[in-house]
Amino acid sequence: MFRIFVSVTLLWIGAMPVLAQDIQVRLADAGIAEHSLHGTGIEMQFEIRGARVRDVPDEFLKALCDQFSPEVVPLILEQNPQLEADFIGVRLKSGGIIGSFVFEAFGFEDSGCGAAK
Repeated sequence: MFRIFVSVTLLWIGAMPVLAQDIQVRLADAGIAEHSLHGTGIEMQFEIRGARVRDVPDEFLKALCDQFSPEVVPLILEQNPQLEADFIGVRLKSGGIIGSFVFEAFGFEDSGCGAAK
C-alpha cells in the first residue's frame, strides 16, 4: 500500500508543472499510420496548448490513449475492416506548423491501450 502511495505521489509531483497551467488538449485527427519500427497501426493526433510537449509527462500520453481509444479504434476498424493494426499511436503536437511533437506507440489491450512499445 505504501509503495502505491509513494508511486502516485511521485507521479503527482512530476506532473505539477504541467498541472499548474491552463492546458487545452484536443483530438485533431485519427487514422491509419505506417511506422518504420512498429508497422501499421492506428494513430491519434492531439494538439496541446498551454504547455510545451517536452514538459508533458509520459503518463499523460498513456492517459490520452486510454481515454480516446475506446471511441476512436472501433471507428477506424469499422471503416477499414481488413486492417490488422500492430499498435495504437499517440502523437502530441504543439506550436503550429513549425512546432514540436512527441510520439508513443502502445500495444492493444481489452480495456484500452497496453504497454508502450
